Amino acid sequence: MQRRTMLVFILALLLILQARGTTDDADVAPEQPEGWVTLMSEGFEGVFPSVGWHIGRTGDPYLWGQRNCNPHTGTYSMWGGGGGSLGAQIPCTGMYTTGYATTLSYGPLNLSGCTDLRLNFAHWTQLGAGDSLGVGYSIDGGTVWHLLPITGDAVSACGGWCQESFYQNRWTIPLCGQPKVYLLFRFASNATGVGYGTFVDDVLLEAYYGATSPTATPTATRTTTPTATPMRTPGASKRIYLPLLLR
Repeated sequence: MQRRTMLVFILALLLILQARGTTDDADVAPEQPEGWVTLMSEGFEGVFPSVGWHIGRTGDPYLWGQRNCNPHTGTYSMWGGGGGSLGAQIPCTGMYTTGYATTLSYGPLNLSGCTDLRLNFAHWTQLGAGDSLGVGYSIDGGTVWHLLPITGDAVSACGGWCQESFYQNRWTIPLCGQPKVYLLFRFASNATGVGYGTFVDDVLLEAYYGATSPTATPTATRTTTPTATPMRTPGASKRIYLPLLLR
């Protein structure tokens, strides 16, 4: 009788422990992220290029350069053409030269699980005719870039620095769902006409995870009057075929 009672007691205890274990497993089950998640934040204040960033093309005399000439916040920003063996010698009061292009890219990014994406950045852009700051992406490792151009005198339009938020609906295809994405800032100077150039700072990349994305809600900006940049909403991205510029 005592043995039977003991067996019943042990069986009951095992059932209680099993039920408790099931509850604990449910309590600690990992949750999927929901809402906006920061994938990358760069103010160009530390040693650069940091992990994930690439300046192209390696060895060219004029490249994107980390300079203390015109920061949006902090001490440094990236100046298109202000780096490289010759670009680094341009004084902060000087202008860029003609006839070159340089790229500043970040990646690769696995965006398979998100439902929306936004690229926030500040730029100070004052360019000669035909020159441009291209903002875009590649999904094939850098062979083809899709760019939205920013041209002209954006400094006057914005009263200085422009604060931008590019959601994924700005691009020709949704970047969410792509397993290998590179983002790109490309500064291009043609053969005639120059200005003080383009500076980029405070780059923030965020992805939205969840069923519904609040794309219509604008991103909070660091400036009090974020003004639209001229020619920043063309009908379609411009496709540019380039050699791999990520070395």
